[in-house]
Order: sequence, then C-alpha cells, then structure tokens
Amino acid sequence: MILALLAALLAGNVLPGAAGDATAPVYWIVAITVAAVLMVSLLAHELAHALLARRFGVRVKSVTLWALGGVTTFDEEPVTPRANALVAAAGPVVSLVLGGLFVVAARCVDPTWLYGLAIVALNWLAAMNVLLGLFNLLPAAPLDGGRVLRALLWARTGDRDKATAMAAAVGQALGFGLIGWGFVTMMSGYFSGVWLALVGWFILGSASAERQQAQVFGKLRGVTVRDVMTPHPVIAPGWWTVDAFAAHLADDGVRHRVFPVVDFEGRPVGVVGLPELAGARSAARIQDAVRPLDRRTRADAAEPLTDVLRRTTLRPGGAVAVVEDGKLAGVLTLADISRAVDLSRLGVKPTAGSAGSAESGPSPP
Repeated sequence: MILALLAALLAGNVLPGAAGDATAPVYWIVAITVAAVLMVSLLAHELAHALLARRFGVRVKSVTLWALGGVTTFDEEPVTPRANALVAAAGPVVSLVLGGLFVVAARCVDPTWLYGLAIVALNWLAAMNVLLGLFNLLPAAPLDGGRVLRALLWARTGDRDKATAMAAAVGQALGFGLIGWGFVTMMSGYFSGVWLALVGWFILGSASAERQQAQVFGKLRGVTVRDVMTPHPVIAPGWWTVDAFAAHLADDGVRHRVFPVVDFEGRPVGVVGLPELAGARSAARIQDAVRPLDRRTRADAAEPLTDVLRRTTLRPGGAVAVVEDGKLAGVLTLADISRAVDLSRLGVKPTAGSAGSAESGPSPP
C-alpha cells in the first residue's frame, strides 16, 4: 500500500510537474522504480539500527516499514549510554549518506535522459533521504535524535528513567507543535498539513507512552521479581495429558488461563495457555504444547522487575515463569505488575510479603 501511494504521488504530481514531456506509462514506470528505491532506503535506515544493535549484543525482534517511516523493535535496549547513542544515530547517518550519494548520482546523469525524469527522480530521492535523516535527528523522543538526547542525559545524570522522561517531554512538545503547524497549513489550503498533523499525533502518542513508562519504572526502582510475583502458582505437569489437565481445572474450579509447566523432576520447562491446550489433541501431553522458556517467558526471582519489563510485554492471559535455584518459585502476570504499579503510585513499595498467592498445583499421581 505504501509503495502504491508513493508511486501514485510521483506519477500524478511530482514527475509531470518537473518534466512534462514524457508519456503516462513512462511516468508510472519511473514512479514505481523510485518508490521502490525509497522503500529500500527506509529499510537501510532501519537495518543500520538493527545491525549495530546486534553488534552490542541486543536481540532484534522486528523491522517494520509503514506510512510514516519505519520502526525497529528490540528485545531490550543497549545497556550503556554510548551504545544507545550509537544505535540511535546509525539510521540518520545512513539516510544522510544515501542522500549524498543520490546527489552525486544526479550530477553524473545526462539531464536529457528519460526526458529529464532520471535527474528529477535522483534529486527527489536525495531530498527525501536528507529530510528523513535530519527529521530523525530532532532531539525529541521517540525520534532517533531523542534517543541520542536521552543517552546524553543518561550519561550525565546516571538515571536512565529520568533521562527517558526528559527526552519524552521534549517529544510531547514537538508533537503538539507539529499538530498545530499541520492544522494551520490545512487552514491555508495545503493538503500537506494532514501529513504534518499525523506525524505530530504519532510523535505525541509515542512520547507520552514513553514518559509514562519511565515514570512507572522510576517508582519501581529497587523492586525485584520476588517482591511482585505470585508464589505457589497452579502448575501444569508436562507429562499429563491435555484431557486430564482440563478435567482437573474444571473439577477444582481453577480460574487461571496460563500455567507454568514443569517436568517430572519439578524443573520449569515453559508456559502454556488455555488457547494452546485447546488447539492440541486431547490425548497429547502438555509438554508437546508448551511455549519453551526464553528471555521473554523466564525471570530470576532476584532480578530487578524493571529489567524484566524492558525485555518482555505481558498481555492479559500471559505469564512469565519465575525461577530460583533451578526450581519454579512463582509466576509473574499482568495482574501482579498492575498491582505493583498501583501500590507504587500510592507511595508503597511492593515487598515479597505483600505478593499475592494462588492455589497449589496438582501433585503427581
């Protein structure tokens, strides 16, 4: 869809306005090619973030291109201010370098080639890449420049959450400014104001979310997983069949939807939810439907809670198995985290004594 929209914009407005001697098929061929090259440029910008992040040992979850640019999502953030700044700056640097290369290419092309469309296309690609690079360097979260600003503030204050909140506040101000600018532009009769307002709305929403998260993390500083987890959770023995476990849940009135799974020796091997069990054969063993433990589904009891929250996203019905000395110590759910956040807002620091409790799981037959 993005490719089609860009091609339509180029073939219908940009190219005919700059070189009006070509035919419609030529405009469309050039437009589709240029749109595809711009998408590759956006991908190069995001891959620069991803590859440098991997250089610093950060796992990359996804790279997404969309109408307002691109987003690279990490399992967790780099652990030092320097790594944060370098990963953030990598994308804009690549965009500016590409912009310079397109400028050079435009100077080397015969101005009459393709009715002059080649030089128009190269100059447009140069302008878009330079604009992308410079815009992303604005010092406001969630833009790359905001990440660099946060890294500098983090290095100066030693407080990552405070630095995040400060950079997000600048991002909120930029978002409001772009929305206002967009409305003024629209009122003046320019459709480009819609785009400005959309970008401002996106920046405002993302910056507000980051600021709220930073404030929550600041309140949860010093809280460990043990302080918040639900101890003695309902467990799913991996050697049980799905049918037998479902009958146990119904007979005992268990209302949970996600369960840590243990092997015959009591070692945690994963987590499983009712949707996974419903999709498995009734005679299958639970261990065949389990989601194996990894960095997003496993946590150590003594680990800071904020470290777990930075690398995983708990949703309703989700859970993280909490392990201590190789044994299952508890389970961390969205309800546990919400309770900890509510307590912190009331000025109360959650402790292990205030953690919730759950029913004990079934014993091996």
